Amino acid sequence: MAKTRGFHVNNTEKLDFLGIRDKNHSDRIKMSGARLLECVLNNSPLEIKYPDPNKTDENGKPIMVVDEEQSTLAQERATQLKKPLKSGFMQTMIGAHI
Repeated sequence: MAKTRGFHVNNTEKLDFLGIRDKNHSDRIKMSGARLLECVLNNSPLEIKYPDPNKTDENGKPIMVVDEEQSTLAQERATQLKKPLKSGFMQTMIGAHI
């Protein structure tokens, strides 16, 4: 059995509304609601990155750069999530599938 680090969200369907959409492809999610919640529960950094087409590493792969606007949006949603988590409301909202 593999060891898990921190909290992991199993049931993600109820968290889709929290996701951050990809700014280049609105039909895709850049950070899922489940990942956002996991970052909040594990106190992990919230950064959304995109490849910079003008910068590459020594292997020719694009260098990932932080998108400040979307990272700020993710941090704002994380702040909104922390309040109900402290009050216990989140367990009622998404069930015991965390």
